[in-house]
Amino acid sequence: MLACLGVLCVYFIVDPLKNETLYEAELNKERIALKSALIDNFLSKGHQYAAIAFDALNGDPSSITLYQNEAGDNYNDLVNRMSLYFSENHQIQMELLEMRSTDSLLYQCFKNKMQKNEWDPIRKKLKQQQISIAKKALSAIGF
Repeated sequence: MLACLGVLCVYFIVDPLKNETLYEAELNKERIALKSALIDNFLSKGHQYAAIAFDALNGDPSSITLYQNEAGDNYNDLVNRMSLYFSENHQIQMELLEMRSTDSLLYQCFKNKMQKNEWDPIRKKLKQQQISIAKKALSAIGF
């Protein structure tokens, strides 16, 4: 009789807890995979965005169109997603705000047709900020 109760206890108490633990572990792995993919995409598209900005600021017509439209929109989407996925990390949030400010400065350089010696340091700072944010985000997910 006691053996039957023990089996029932294991079946109704221990087994569901084990399944819940497995479920949580799988969910955690999925979250890490999503965040890893986002960080990778952020680095890749951020580099592409900075390169397009370089060409646009040098007056390349096709780059100007990309910078003002598709590339800018895609980049802003990634920045917004980084902000959402890492909303609990105050340091990343602060760096994302600083990076947005740098990007806004860079766009003002474009609008005001400033010289390369004025906008290139801003573009380089943007690239450094992107890398710094990616490093912190990777650290936040355990890499």
